[in-house]
Amino acid sequence: MNSHPEPSSSDPEAKLLQTVRHCLEGDSYLRRARCDMRRKVLETIQGTGENLFAGNTADQQLPPRPIRLINQLILEYLDWYNLQYTAEMFAVESGTGRLEAPVRRQMLQSSLKSALEDPVEFQPDLPVLAELVMKLTVDDME
Repeated sequence: MNSHPEPSSSDPEAKLLQTVRHCLEGDSYLRRARCDMRRKVLETIQGTGENLFAGNTADQQLPPRPIRLINQLILEYLDWYNLQYTAEMFAVESGTGRLEAPVRRQMLQSSLKSALEDPVEFQPDLPVLAELVMKLTVDDME
């Protein structure tokens, strides 16, 4: 499904533009460029103290610890599945700091192990959020 009209065969410039657009969209270059541009715009807006998503940053307090933990779970999940542009946008919009993957994973595991009644042995081949969901759904089935 193409949202751009087909160029007439007599218009070589339009045909060239369509070919270039198709090539750039084919390798996700345009998607990445658009995402980078949106992220930079959001960072610029937030840097002015006029954060459209959370109000004035000078008055802004850190969200409660459970919300920060959820945000880090979401970021780890997005990073795990290589959704880097979605993760970047989420981090900017939520104001969640980006931690290095091993540090974030260790922090999540230690925070959650103490909160769970039956401690989970976290597997290295799944994101922590997926493991929690699987554990909760298995526990509900028993």
